[in-house]
Amino acid sequence: MFIRGKKKMTNKVTSSICLATLMLGSMPVMAQEQSGYVIQTESGFDLIPGVDVTLKHDDNIANTQFNEQSSSILVVTPTLAATLLDGVNEYNLQTAVSGGRYFSSSIDDYFDAYASGQAKMEFTDQHRLQLDAEYLDSHDQRGTGVFDASGQTQPEPTEYRVIDLSGFYEFGARSTPARIRLGAGFMQKDYQNLKSITQFREFNKTSATAAFYYDTGAFTSLVAQFQRDDIRYDLVDIDRGSRDNLDARYMVGMDWQATALTSGELRIGYQDKTFDNPLREDFSGLSWEAAINWQPLSYSTVTLDTGRRARDPDLRGDVIKESSYGLGWEHDWSSDMQSNLLVGYVRSDYQGVDQLDKYWRYEANMSYRINYLWKLEGGVEFSDRSSNVDIFNFDKRVIYLSVGLNL
Repeated sequence: MFIRGKKKMTNKVTSSICLATLMLGSMPVMAQEQSGYVIQTESGFDLIPGVDVTLKHDDNIANTQFNEQSSSILVVTPTLAATLLDGVNEYNLQTAVSGGRYFSSSIDDYFDAYASGQAKMEFTDQHRLQLDAEYLDSHDQRGTGVFDASGQTQPEPTEYRVIDLSGFYEFGARSTPARIRLGAGFMQKDYQNLKSITQFREFNKTSATAAFYYDTGAFTSLVAQFQRDDIRYDLVDIDRGSRDNLDARYMVGMDWQATALTSGELRIGYQDKTFDNPLREDFSGLSWEAAINWQPLSYSTVTLDTGRRARDPDLRGDVIKESSYGLGWEHDWSSDMQSNLLVGYVRSDYQGVDQLDKYWRYEANMSYRINYLWKLEGGVEFSDRSSNVDIFNFDKRVIYLSVGLNL
């Protein structure tokens, strides 16, 4: 769980679902900044088109320890956001495509697509409903995900599609201290190539959630929540049998904005992950997640982000017990110039096999808005993974320069 400025990233460092977050995570902010330059349609939707062109150099494109291969990469990402405000109701649509061309390795070229929709509806002051839908057609870099540490022998990047549907109903007036939220979700992940391996990692997940919020005053809410995920794989794993499992988390915590300087979310509780297959080792133990923002100045924000939970592995073992920590600093040097620094650490302890990974990531970037249309951004990222299993060690450096155009 790394931080980039004020935005949280997923703590699953090899997951390409965060690619969509990187492509679109800044779009709501962009929409707010450029609200005077949106395209207003007769239907009531405000359209915000844009495109980012990034040139970067990756010194280890296959994420391997030996025989590292480097390449310059050109990435073009057109985006489109649409917003409709209908009284107290709000509707949002976002879509993007991203094409990457590797100058020294054409097999790594890719074309990804992302689309999402959200509806926030308030029927009365006590009844609210939110619906979310996402579609992702993406890829994993060679040497990550299902083909972890196999980048040199992997013939092409892994391609997959994800459909994610979720929503919740909330009861309770905002003017009263107590609120109840009930939610449900469904996610499906299917791979599109290299089926001899990837077919055993295709799955669907059905989720149910419940939460109780109680406002104590002083901009602070106490929270108790429960989430249950039913994870089902399409085919039985050829190595150790079925990977189907039930994953339940029981959490308590608080959300607060107690002063003008701090805001945050904190959850701590218990996680229980139970496999249908008795040959696999169940997990139960402590789980937490927290994100704290400290803003000593109106133009400077420090963010601390941490979490611990057990998750399904992409490749080896039964469960990965993952702890993550991130520290970020976002500073506005002027109304047009901004810098971001971050350091992130993830410790992955595998259950079912003898493997312990430690992953460090460092990033520094600077952005400059030339005018309301043009924005420049450049930076460098360092990644270092160490493991007690030698083949999983690697490090890499990525340098990039990006030009953004908000049409």
